[in-house]
Amino acid sequence: MILKFLCAMLRNLRHITSKILCLECFDLIAPHVDDVCRLQLIIPYTIQIIKHDPLSNAVVTANAIKTMARVLGMVKQLPPSDVQIFQEYIIPTLSLFMTEGPELVRLTLARCLPSIAEVARSFLETSIFFKEQQFIQEGKERKPVDFKKEIGPLRNFFKDMVEQMLGISSPRSVKIALLSDIETLCRFFGQEKTNEVILPLIISCLNFRDGQLKSVWFESILKVSTVQVLTVLKHSSSLASSPGSTTPMNMLFVIH
Repeated sequence: MILKFLCAMLRNLRHITSKILCLECFDLIAPHVDDVCRLQLIIPYTIQIIKHDPLSNAVVTANAIKTMARVLGMVKQLPPSDVQIFQEYIIPTLSLFMTEGPELVRLTLARCLPSIAEVARSFLETSIFFKEQQFIQEGKERKPVDFKKEIGPLRNFFKDMVEQMLGISSPRSVKIALLSDIETLCRFFGQEKTNEVILPLIISCLNFRDGQLKSVWFESILKVSTVQVLTVLKHSSSLASSPGSTTPMNMLFVIH
């Protein structure tokens, strides 16, 4: 009853402080409601806040992204009716900040992106299970599922997000935030895609002359070792010879 009241009230909120208070109420209520309420009430109304004016009210948008990420992480059993929630709602919403947005919003998204990716993978696995169960119930021949093919679109979307966040034009704070939990994203991408996509992007961060960024870089590369079996990283001569570079030409990480 309280949750429905908040959702109804949200439609008429205009002030920033009121919207932030409403999001805080969502955070407080979310642990005490079921997954249907989380996915069919809290998430849609939080997305409504994000989409209403995503670029002007940075504080509201940032808080809404945090609420969305936290509530998604609370979901224990994905209802069959919500298996497409990422494709239909979450991804289009996050795409608003693919190439633009206030630094605070992009910083918040960088901090939340790894956990959102983990939830996306979990939801996909559940949707595949539902498909298999449907085949069994209908007495049809069970078709083998190519998981790499199924997760491909999700990985492509998150790859594009990571590329933007670690790119040249991305703020330093965003890079640091993303690198701080890069191992979670590596688990999402898997060893092959991590080697092909994530590691080259991580290495590119060494081109920036920033002590704090490089410090976080070395911490992040050690974290990547928790999800990689063996990776050899070799820097190009251009990276090693770049002015101010303190990195060796060839850097070898044997990751257990």
